[in-house]
Amino acid sequence: MPLPDGTETLEAIVVQKTPGSGARLRSCGVVVGVAIAATAVFALTHVLKNVDYNEVFAVVRRTNTGFIALALALVAISYGSLTLYDLLALRTIGRKDVPYKIAALASFTSYPIAHGAGAVALVSPIIRYRIYAYHGLGAFEVANICFLTGLTFWLGNLTALGLSLFCEPGAISLVDQLPPWLNRLLALALLLGVVAFLVWTWLPPDCRLHRRDIAGFCEPCAGGIGVFDAVILIGLGGEEREPVIAALLMFRFLYHLLPFVMALGLFAGVEGWRSLRAKP
Repeated sequence: MPLPDGTETLEAIVVQKTPGSGARLRSCGVVVGVAIAATAVFALTHVLKNVDYNEVFAVVRRTNTGFIALALALVAISYGSLTLYDLLALRTIGRKDVPYKIAALASFTSYPIAHGAGAVALVSPIIRYRIYAYHGLGAFEVANICFLTGLTFWLGNLTALGLSLFCEPGAISLVDQLPPWLNRLLALALLLGVVAFLVWTWLPPDCRLHRRDIAGFCEPCAGGIGVFDAVILIGLGGEEREPVIAALLMFRFLYHLLPFVMALGLFAGVEGWRSLRAKP
């Protein structure tokens, strides 16, 4: 995969830490996470009142199998695109000797399991290290891969959010209760921030203050359960919540539960095969 000039020298960039800053950041992360989870539970409790769950499951049963097959295909495309994050990170740190199939294995086992467990910053590096260490990568290289894949993932999320806010500011107003013109300004600021960051990463290394470390990202709850569902129900539910809840249940099964089970089985199989090979 061809990369822009200078990309291969990109390093994981984190803020310089001071003594005790790591503990303070973790404490802040826990507080923010608990606050978000509590808000999501409160919102879900409100929007799930008077829901006819028999109708929810009836909607699931009536769903066209062709739509389910299409959803499965899109899920496969989504997870397939995530494997390119690992491949890009490997090429960025100069490990062109690691083939795509290994990058795909590390990606598909780490993402569903880590997000399913709700401990991305803990589980994802461990799984990636188990996969990549077998092919000669060290802990620091795996940490850089985790940083770069997380960075790529969140840049994509922020870009999609900015474009959505800019193109449909009125639709987002149902969730954030802000006027459309303010949503559009926020979208513009967000997109400009992403562009500014990308320009900054292309500057010569001497123009940037950076330090190597093992870096982590915020750990959401398992699969974003609660927060994501509350936003969808508030934004799309209206008076007819049963079809939306049915769609959310099918989404959770197809995009989270099924890949989680498959990734667990694949990772267990790889670990078992390697153990058998290691025996005299």
